[in-house]
Amino acid sequence: MIAIALLTLSGQGPEGAYIFKTDTPRPYQPFETLQPESLNVKLLGYVEDTTIFILDLAASEDGNYIYAACGDSGLLIYDISDPATPHKIGRIETDKEITAVTTRNNLLFYSWATGDTSFYIRDISEPANPILLGKCTGGKARHITLSGDYAFCSGSGNFRVINISDSTNPYFMSSFYTSATPRTHDNYDTLVFLLQTGYGDPSETTWVYILDVSDPTDIKEINRFWLPGGQMSCIAAWKDTFNLFSPTYGHIFLYVLGGIWADYIWDVTDPMNPELVWEGRTGFGGGYWSYLHSKFSYVSNILEVYDRETEPDGFYTVGYYRNSADGGKMIWTKGVIPMRAVYWFIKSPFAIFQFSGDTVPTDTSDTTSHYIDWVRTVYGPPGLWFSLSKEANVSFSLYTATGAKAYQKDLGLLEPGPHMVGLPNLRPGIYVLLMKTNEESFRKNIVFTGGK
Repeated sequence: MIAIALLTLSGQGPEGAYIFKTDTPRPYQPFETLQPESLNVKLLGYVEDTTIFILDLAASEDGNYIYAACGDSGLLIYDISDPATPHKIGRIETDKEITAVTTRNNLLFYSWATGDTSFYIRDISEPANPILLGKCTGGKARHITLSGDYAFCSGSGNFRVINISDSTNPYFMSSFYTSATPRTHDNYDTLVFLLQTGYGDPSETTWVYILDVSDPTDIKEINRFWLPGGQMSCIAAWKDTFNLFSPTYGHIFLYVLGGIWADYIWDVTDPMNPELVWEGRTGFGGGYWSYLHSKFSYVSNILEVYDRETEPDGFYTVGYYRNSADGGKMIWTKGVIPMRAVYWFIKSPFAIFQFSGDTVPTDTSDTTSHYIDWVRTVYGPPGLWFSLSKEANVSFSLYTATGAKAYQKDLGLLEPGPHMVGLPNLRPGIYVLLMKTNEESFRKNIVFTGGK
């Protein structure tokens, strides 16, 4: 690891120096058969259609259907129950430009960029036939996220809150205006991080606003910080659960994707005193969008995957698919990555990928234990990490999906705290972990990524 002290730019910005950290890549074990120009990522299927352009994506609760906001082309519905053969099954027609869409349970939320009545809710219990439930004014948006009884909408010059507690009667609550059009945002608990996006002169300044939305009728700006360059395109927040042995465990981090300029990670645990902890470049030639799932960051222009295991010290490249171009909004659902993409070899608005290290199914196994605090669900060499809340005798077994025992080991008496158990180089895939701690058993599905 290299640590270099960089002085802040003149003008606005944090005082003093900060540490710029970089790390060398450590790729995971690849798929047995890789697509050309790919690592750990393969193309499963795509829809060939040159007539539409996708602006936003959302998935049904079961992951079998995708709802795509396609501007003037309306809202398209795709069946992806077989990722190798995705196909269109429906469309919501409109004379307006549908720009944002999201889902929760069996409800679909979408927005128009223009017009008075601009926010809609539909019932998608029948995925191909969404039934209109409610609509309201004031929800024009380029981006929507949901939190409890509220929908947060950014775009068209401001940030808006819509009350969705009654899906048949949504209503506008309040707005927060900025000097520049906010295009993206992310929320964490009662905080919203609002980004002014664009592709201006790199010498310009981009602001990130931190808003308190604990009272949605009275949105307050509690802080803002600057980013050098007018090239910002996306923002995402997460609580660090991947570097459990560092002093930053439990902190909240904010990742700002900077396109061709730079990318940033801020520690915003104390929103009044954000700390820049990482600056660097991700994306092959600059990214447009980022999506966080598990411990991985998915970044487009092309599709690249980064491991945030060692946050905030830097990213590791663990996957990519470089036969795509002009990639945009993406989501993770049911082990696959639906993504807006246009390829060099076809014209397609929509494709489905899979990354080998992030395909863990929904875990319904018993994870209750008086002794075990946590077990990593995605791991690779040197071994599997877990932590004990109190002293216990520990043994464990690994079973394949077919029920065959792959490995067994008795660890003896272990003291409280984090532990790592070395494992042989098993075949990459999903395993069932059975740990015994004194009189208790603990069962969990985990994935081994392979590699040295």
